[in-house]
Amino acid sequence: MIESLKNIDTALFFFINEKHAPIFDDFFWMASGGLIFAPFFIFLVWNIFHIKKAKYFVSALICIALTILCCDQSSRLVKHTVQRYRPSHNTEIKNKVHTLHDYHGGQFGFFSGHAANTFGVATFLFLILGWWKKNQRRLIFLWPIIVGYSRIYLGVHYPSDIFFGALDGILFGYLIYKLFVLAANKMNYEVS
Repeated sequence: MIESLKNIDTALFFFINEKHAPIFDDFFWMASGGLIFAPFFIFLVWNIFHIKKAKYFVSALICIALTILCCDQSSRLVKHTVQRYRPSHNTEIKNKVHTLHDYHGGQFGFFSGHAANTFGVATFLFLILGWWKKNQRRLIFLWPIIVGYSRIYLGVHYPSDIFFGALDGILFGYLIYKLFVLAANKMNYEVS
């Protein structure tokens, strides 16, 4: 059973990793680094501050930082406990893995810190941006989906690394949102 799941994970990895072209190489390299999403985040920061003002804004920024800290540290802990090699470090397949700019990531990849962080922040933002329509808020998840896909495309994560990173991020994004609501109640400002 475990071997079958591992084989499916590897097959899906190669299905995504082998589909590369120079234009996509540049896009997914930049997506993995996150800089192409800067205008989106500038808009979000402006929107939160413009609509909700200082207390809400500062609390939201602190909670976003806390979400990233929790996701990042949980990912590091699991990576060093499980010690599953990244595809780019797996001696059985690494010669077949498409990588860019000689980037191979750290030795271990389960689970993805990029996926955990981006899904964590996206979940938190989805929950706090209550004045946006639900369909608009769902678009926030395009960001972590693109980042997660980029990590497979770049050869540094298996799909399962992304999946479990996403679950970790969603969990911490939700828990930090609950903390945000508690803080809002104590500080007498409305969460929506």
